[in-house]
Amino acid sequence: VASSLNGDDVMYASKQAEPVTDKTAANTTITMNHALARVSITVKNNGYTGAAKLSKIKFSGAEIAENGTLNALDGKITASKSDVTLAVPTDVQAITTAGTTYECLLVPSKVISDKQEVTLTLTIDGEDKTANLSDNNGVVVAQGTKSNITITLNNTGITVQTVSVENWN
Repeated sequence: VASSLNGDDVMYASKQAEPVTDKTAANTTITMNHALARVSITVKNNGYTGAAKLSKIKFSGAEIAENGTLNALDGKITASKSDVTLAVPTDVQAITTAGTTYECLLVPSKVISDKQEVTLTLTIDGEDKTANLSDNNGVVVAQGTKSNITITLNNTGITVQTVSVENWN
């Protein structure tokens, strides 16, 4: 599995509480789980006078990895922690005043469910602009979670407006 921007989700089935014993049964229930963490970043142009073209999104400090190996039987991922840099396709680079949203799928490198210190770097018009997300407003990069981040861009840099974390069901 790999971290990606607007990529494909990966899911696995959890173990059945009740085994299927009737081979003629018309249907059964299988509970599927998200193997990855989802981070939704909305960037709003708040008076920035440049072209406002986002080319890269980088996550540092979080318990994430560029890629890992998923055990499809139990959902565990084997991965080594690393910074993750995601290239933004040219057709979705323009940051608007209404906001442009980017969906990032991240590979958790270990089991952790607490908010994490994350440094988010956005490369806009060729310049890196950085925001720090601390434990108080950090993201959770754990399987099956979705962190929502809203950022504003102006001529002095980027500012974190809101961060929320929810289950990704």
